[in-house]
Amino acid sequence: MRRSGWPGVAALAGLLGAPPVDVPTKAPHPGPSVGIEFEVADRSVVAKLMGEQRTFGAWLGFPAGVEEWTAPLAKAEETRLLAAIDALFRDRNRIAIEGVSAAPRIGKLEVPPLDSTGYGVPALAFELHWDCAERPRRIEVVWESFEELTWFDQVRMPLMFRELGDVTIGTVTPAEPSFLWHASLRPPKVVEQPVEQRVATADWPVPLGACGVLVLALALWPLARRARPSRALSVALVASALGTAYLVRDRGVWSIPSPFATTRPRDEAAAATIVDGLLRNLYAAFEGRREEEIYDALAVSVVPELRAELYGRIYESLILRSQGGAVCQIERVEIDERRVELAAELEPWDLLDEARADAPRFLATWRWRAKGLVTHWGHAHRRENAYEARLWICLDAGAWRIGAFEVLDHSRVDSDG
Repeated sequence: MRRSGWPGVAALAGLLGAPPVDVPTKAPHPGPSVGIEFEVADRSVVAKLMGEQRTFGAWLGFPAGVEEWTAPLAKAEETRLLAAIDALFRDRNRIAIEGVSAAPRIGKLEVPPLDSTGYGVPALAFELHWDCAERPRRIEVVWESFEELTWFDQVRMPLMFRELGDVTIGTVTPAEPSFLWHASLRPPKVVEQPVEQRVATADWPVPLGACGVLVLALALWPLARRARPSRALSVALVASALGTAYLVRDRGVWSIPSPFATTRPRDEAAAATIVDGLLRNLYAAFEGRREEEIYDALAVSVVPELRAELYGRIYESLILRSQGGAVCQIERVEIDERRVELAAELEPWDLLDEARADAPRFLATWRWRAKGLVTHWGHAHRRENAYEARLWICLDAGAWRIGAFEVLDHSRVDSDG
C-alpha cells in the first residue's frame, strides 16, 4: 500500500538554508542578550524585541534571580510586564518615526522556546506597533538601557531594519546610543512572478467565423449558378468568399482537443525545463512581501493538498526564528545535475499521495545549490547549501506541479557561520 501525505515536507523546510522549524538547533555562534528587528510597511512600523530574561528583567525593574517567566504567562504576570514595558519606552528609551516620538502600542508578549536565543537560556519576546500616515522614511533609535547587555566582551545591541525586501543592520552602544535609519533610495525589488508550467496541448483551433462565411457561400452558390454568371464573375464571387473567410479567421475561434495529444512531456529535455521552472517558482514564492502573496505564488507550483503545510514550514524556517530572528535572502540557485524518468514506476516506498498515483506524472532527481545572504545579530554573511532531491511532478488542473518531494542529501557548502 502506498503511503499518503508528504514526509518530505519537514526536510524541505531546509530548502532556503534553514533548519526545520520543529528540530531545535543551536546557533553556530551565540547571539546578543537582546536584539531589535524593525519591520517597515506602508502604514506601520513593528519593532520585535527578543532576548534573555536576565537582561529584560534588569531593564524592567525586576531583581535578578527573583523570578523566571514561563509559558504561558499568567494574567497577573502579563499585566505587570506590560506596565513595565510601557514605562521602559516612556521614561528611558526613545524611538522616533519621522522625528515624532509617539508612544508605541504593545503586542504579542510571549515566552519563546529556550533555543530562541541560540544557547538555551530563558527568553522573553514582545512587539511594539506604530501606525503611520505613509511609509516612513526615517526612524531614530535613542537607547539608554545597557544593563546586562555584554556581547563578546562589548556592551552593544544590534538593530535590524527590513523594508521592501532590503535589510539594514545597525548597533547602539553606551558611547553611541543613537542610530538613524533612512529608507532605501533604490526602487523596490521587482519580484519575479512564478510562471505556471502548463501542459503543452495540441488543441485544434476551429475558426467559426471563417467556417460560417464558407458555409454561407456554399449555400448561396446554387442560387448564383441559376443566374448563369460569367466565368469572370464566378471567379470573383469565389475569391470574395475566400477573402472574407480569411479576414474573419480570428473571429470566434473554438479549440477542440486533439486526439493525438499526450499528457507527458515530449522528451526528457522538455521535462527538465518544467522541473527547473518549478524550482525557480518555489524560491520566487518566498520573495513576496505579504503572506497572501507568498501563498498565492506557491499555489502555482505545488499541488493543493500540500500547500498549507509547506507554506507554514518554509515560511517559519525562512525567518529562521530558531537563530534569533535572522533573515535569509536567496540570491542565486545553480543546478548541478538533472535526471528525469518519464516512465518511472511507483513502488511501495514512494512518497506520492495515493490519490495521485494513477494520474499523469514523471520522476525527477535534481542536485542544486542555493546561495543567499543571512542577516542576523548585527551582521550579515553568505550562506550556500547543496541539495539532492527526488521530485514527483504531477499533472494538476492542466499544469505540472510538485506532488511529492524527498530530500536525499542536504549539506552546507560554505564555512562561514
